[in-house]
Amino acid sequence: MPDSLQSNKRTTTTTNTTTVKETEQQKKEPRRESIQETLPKGYAPPSRARSSKLLHLSIFKSSSDIPPLPDKQEETSQPESSNSLDVIVDSNTDPTALYTDFILIAEGESGPMYAAKQVNTQRIVAIKKISYEAREKVSKIKNELIAMKMSRHPNIVEFIACYTTKEEIWVVMECMDVSLADIISIDDRTRLKEAHIGRIVRDILRALTRLHRLNRIHRDIRSDNILLNLRGEVKLADFGHCAQLTSSQPHRNSIVGTPYWMAPEVIKGVNYNSKADIWSLGVVILEMAEGDPPYVEHPPLRALFLIASNGLPPLKEPERWSDEFKDFLQLCITEDQHKRPDADTLLKHPFLSSVATTEDMVELIEETRRLEMLMQEEREEEEE
Repeated sequence: MPDSLQSNKRTTTTTNTTTVKETEQQKKEPRRESIQETLPKGYAPPSRARSSKLLHLSIFKSSSDIPPLPDKQEETSQPESSNSLDVIVDSNTDPTALYTDFILIAEGESGPMYAAKQVNTQRIVAIKKISYEAREKVSKIKNELIAMKMSRHPNIVEFIACYTTKEEIWVVMECMDVSLADIISIDDRTRLKEAHIGRIVRDILRALTRLHRLNRIHRDIRSDNILLNLRGEVKLADFGHCAQLTSSQPHRNSIVGTPYWMAPEVIKGVNYNSKADIWSLGVVILEMAEGDPPYVEHPPLRALFLIASNGLPPLKEPERWSDEFKDFLQLCITEDQHKRPDADTLLKHPFLSSVATTEDMVELIEETRRLEMLMQEEREEEEE
């Protein structure tokens, strides 16, 4: 295995049929200003505990594996063109006049993400900027935009608008407060209780039920892509790897996703469907229960081998969890995809009959943000 992959970090990678190449953005991190001075009320600090601990790692079997748009016969109410972004992008409006008070909050795979204020409503939104020079990223964002626009649901991050400037595409989305990854990694004091896990899982299953009924696979379910806000809402984000199944293509076999969360059938490159998302959700449940996904102590390629060969290890402290929790988890991580339940079936499981209230979720998010701010202030003091 290459020395470059002998690391516990999730680094951004691309695979083809024979090799795995590791690439990392080498951009210098911009200076982080004082949290209290710059952040709008209701928005989480830009420096994420999770991103400093583990970097994202995504895998593609083929760089040309851009999922196709839905067949017009199957999505007659959504006549988007597969050849152009014209049906989604507003090319006639200058977005610089619509948004102000930009704050860099993340450097994502597709480009920088900003929090900004909508001038006419004062609403805080999230804006992703993608350079036209990054043609591969533009192709990926086209898939993401169409998937978001056509999959509207209360538990899916809202797509608001898309604009073009001379140099960039601006994607405007709903602004959330924290990611599940932040909550998991911020501090043991915010360790998730079973009721919290149940609420998060229930809401993501609702999003997946909507997505899967539209014959779409998310293919990148992980804690970084599950977002929460101070209204206690849980939403699914990042549809860049989403694939559309059709009558002529009812399965996929491309190796797409993020190691540690990928289903065995995806790793093996055999035909798979939306049940792959259920496996990934099971890994997220383990992550919420234990702080990290299984095999995170291993390099990515080793983790992929272990998942495909051995499945997932048992819970480290099974006595901490109810029988309903353990049964639900085992259903999600059933190795045989044909025996793995779908999202609609799992929503009826007894484990989800008693979940955290909205007030409980708000309290959890507020505590996470408070700890993030304390950590950011400590970092700023150390830099001084």
